[in-house]
Formats: sequence, C-alpha cells, structure tokens
Amino acid sequence: MTKLIAKYDGYYSLANLSADSKRGVALTKKKYREHVVVFDTAKGSIVAEQPLTHSPNIVSISPDGKTVVFNDKQAVGGIPQDPEFAFFLIIWNIEKNTTQKFPIEDIQNTYDDIAWITDTQFVILSFQYGSYWDVYMGETSVFRVASRFGGGHYLYYHQHLMIFEHDLDKTTIFYADGFTPPIEIPHRMCLMEKPSSRVYLPTRGIAIAPNNTLSAMVLDERKSLGDDANLFKKKIVIWDIAHNQHIHTLVGERELTALSWSPDSTRLLVSELNMGKKTSHVILWNTVTGQKEADFAKIDGYVDNIIWSGGRVYISTQKVYVDPVLTVWEGK
Repeated sequence: MTKLIAKYDGYYSLANLSADSKRGVALTKKKYREHVVVFDTAKGSIVAEQPLTHSPNIVSISPDGKTVVFNDKQAVGGIPQDPEFAFFLIIWNIEKNTTQKFPIEDIQNTYDDIAWITDTQFVILSFQYGSYWDVYMGETSVFRVASRFGGGHYLYYHQHLMIFEHDLDKTTIFYADGFTPPIEIPHRMCLMEKPSSRVYLPTRGIAIAPNNTLSAMVLDERKSLGDDANLFKKKIVIWDIAHNQHIHTLVGERELTALSWSPDSTRLLVSELNMGKKTSHVILWNTVTGQKEADFAKIDGYVDNIIWSGGRVYISTQKVYVDPVLTVWEGK
C-alpha cells in the first residue's frame, strides 16, 4: 500500500536530488521573494538557501550535493515601466556558500534544463543551443540544435550526449558528438506547458528510465498546430531507445503534468490534473504489460514534478491552486 510519510510545506518545483538522495533542491517563497533552497530530504530542514531576483528557468543540484546551478536576472537600466535586464547563470557552492556568475549573452534563448555528466561538469540546453560547462574551470564548448521547435531534452547515454529534437510530426534523437547517425521516432512529443504563474517547471513531457534504454514521452496527437488539443486524449508512448522501437502506448484521462520511472525501470508514475476539481491524480502504470497498475495518490493542486528514488517518491505541487507542498511517499 502507498503511504504518506512526510509533508514539507512551502516547497515547490522540486528540481532533482543528489545521487545519494540525501539532498534535494526546490523553490520556496519568503517575504514576497523566491528562494532556491537545498534541503535535507529525511528531515525537510533547509541546508542552504539563496534569494532570487526573478523566477528561474533552470535549477539543479550536482550528484554529490555540493553545487547548485540556476539562472537569474537583474535590472541594469531602462525605466521602471520597461526595465532592461542582464541575464546570468549562477553556480552556487553550497559548502562555501559562494556564487559565480556567468553572463548569458544571447537573451533570446531560454535554458530548459541541466544534465550532470560528473560532479563538476554539466550540460545546459536551450531550444536554440546547448553548452558543456565545467563548474570549476569555467570551460565551455558548444553544440547546436537546428530545429525551430527545439530540443529541450537529452540523456548522457554510454558516455555520449544524446539530444531529443522535436519537429511537427516526429522526434529525432541524435548524438551531439556525431557518435552514430540520428534515430527518428515517428511521433511528435508534446512539450508540457507551464502554468500561468510562469515559475520553474522541471518536467517537460519526457522521462528517461534509469536503465537508460527506455523513454516515456507525452504524445501530441494534433494533426496541426491549429487543432484543438481538447479533442484528443493524452497518450504516453513508451519507446525503446536501444532498439529504436515502440513498446506500449498508455492512455491518460486528463491533462498530464509529470512523469517518473521506478528505480527498476518497469513502472511509471503519471500525474493527471483534474482542472475542474483542482486536484491531481498520480497513477501507477506497469510499462512491461502496458496496463494501469494502481491509483498511487490524490493530491490537492497542480503536481509539477515527481521523483522516484529508492523506496521513496517525492511529489511537489506548484503554487497555482493551493499552497505549495512537497509530499514524501513510500513507493509500492
């Protein structure tokens, strides 16, 4: 049976956990200002925090739990009604409580996520381009994503960076270093929309299984961008990356907002939002059989991320309908 074991009030937009799951990074709000917080996952207590000027697009903690990367901006001129901003990538050393600022020159790009390659190296990717960064050396090299619809998802697979690029009617997987020819998936993945509050949303419609061979993608069934999305039920395609083949299609009943694989890569948690009741239903699917296994949890509000780590499941809600809260559950 599923069991709620902890509630941490005020934490939302849970981004990720350290490799040992002892630390997590999320957002909270204090005195009308958002903060990035690193917290102890067992106790919920804050380990360290940094105030923000604006809501970030990206937040992530390193595998060793010692570094957090996020973006921020500050006003540098203009008029109060129309200020001018400078944009920065912030690298925060938690142990020393020091930060490094790297200016983001191309303000037209919105960075979407971070993937850690080592404890000190990570990759950032936008819908326009991505870069390797070394946290301590400040070294960077660039790869480019050509699609006007952008990539936004990637996987460090067999020591090679794999990019997911989405077009009108297909998703293409390619390696940034040209390791192998591109792989085409005959479905267009549906990028999940951010809620109206425009705060950071980690999940964007794709989840990679821990075994690095399966992916779960929210399928966009619309024939064109002008079609009404409400005419179609949301579907999740389970795709075998290693063998480039479709495994199962899972059909959801409502708007899908978050995905998370079980540690053994055989099950998938999916959050469905009931807009009318402003509640989220977290459903457990068996990806081996393609069948719904159980109702995992019912939560008030908009679930923005789910992380299944070991025997625990961390579910955070966005500050849209109710006060945000991070709940911790014992997994099945």
